[in-house]
Amino acid sequence: MTQRTTRWTRRRVLVGTAAAGVTALAGCLGGDDSDGDGNGDDSANGDEDGSADGSDLLDQFSDVPEGDFARPVRGDPEAEVTLEVYKDFACPHCRTYVMEDAERITSEFVTSDQIRYEARSLPLPVADPESFEAANAARAAFEEGGNSHFWAYSHRLFEEQDRLTEDAPDIYGELATELGLDGDTIQSAGANQTYSDTVTADRNRAQQLRIGGTPGFALNGEVVSGGISDVMSAIESALGE
Repeated sequence: MTQRTTRWTRRRVLVGTAAAGVTALAGCLGGDDSDGDGNGDDSANGDEDGSADGSDLLDQFSDVPEGDFARPVRGDPEAEVTLEVYKDFACPHCRTYVMEDAERITSEFVTSDQIRYEARSLPLPVADPESFEAANAARAAFEEGGNSHFWAYSHRLFEEQDRLTEDAPDIYGELATELGLDGDTIQSAGANQTYSDTVTADRNRAQQLRIGGTPGFALNGEVVSGGISDVMSAIESALGE
């Protein structure tokens, strides 16, 4: 195993104010929290660590359309409503979103092909260089295996988030092999940040939209703030429901 000593940067934590009955989304913000205003708890939310094996995850995402898309998508790639979701693989709040909240959006709007659900990378200095490497490894999984492999691989990265700083870059190849991808290729892409141009393009897009933290959401090019219920309400409005 490749040994590498990496420090977690102290991060600013944005905690949304929740109205009654609305689940607020917390988020990781870019920048080192040298002024001490941030939340000091750097532990990932690991309450749901039960992971499926590779075949189970690929089955889970078997309905994902395949094709030469610029970004990994779920739902209808030609839908009139697009939700861009910006995530950092080292952000514990993104893990919580993926493991607990995303299913609400998926079951309501994605599996029924009402929207285009688009994955975007927004690596922040939550863990450096792992935030950036993991984004590149996930992109490599997309390039090598298509949409279904990207979503399965991304899910596994979040499941194993607490291992990123200890086991990277080996973990990139380990999870890829588990899903039937070329582990050496994916590991190399992560460690060497092979797809930095694509990842940087996502970050630039987030900057243009003024998305400064993760998870971040944009619906048809407009930023959606607040909790998961606010995101779902915005989608319903866009769909005319």
